[in-house]
Amino acid sequence: MNDVRITVAGNITKEPVKRFTRDQSSVLNFSIAATPRRFDRGTGAWSNETTMYFDVTCWRQLADHVHESVTRGDRVVVVGRLNRDTYRGKDGTERDNWSINADSVSVDLTFATAKPVKPERAQPQPVAAPADAPAAETVPEQRYSTEAA
Repeated sequence: MNDVRITVAGNITKEPVKRFTRDQSSVLNFSIAATPRRFDRGTGAWSNETTMYFDVTCWRQLADHVHESVTRGDRVVVVGRLNRDTYRGKDGTERDNWSINADSVSVDLTFATAKPVKPERAQPQPVAAPADAPAAETVPEQRYSTEAA
């Protein structure tokens, strides 16, 4: 499969919305706007090019972390797989909707600061044996000798 990978820096245009699949996997959706800027040496001024909009989808742990970390208006960098859906507008013209299935999302540190906080991992809990289960047999520790027998 030839996935098109893309990196886009842009501002979040809608508040991220988190939901859950039937199997309770987290899914987060938001959109970003990216406006390329160019410097015109002739005029000595910056100019904005056409703004591009992308719908972004994050899954599972990434969805949880992005939901806790960003909000509308934040500038982020999104890395993921680019998808294009084509549809007909109300006026009958064919239109494109661009979306990114995110592999990574981060705050753009050009415009903000961040202090990473690693979430604690859940520690496995010991499983208690049923009260009527026989006691576990203790096997003596065996020591191996490197001497030939």
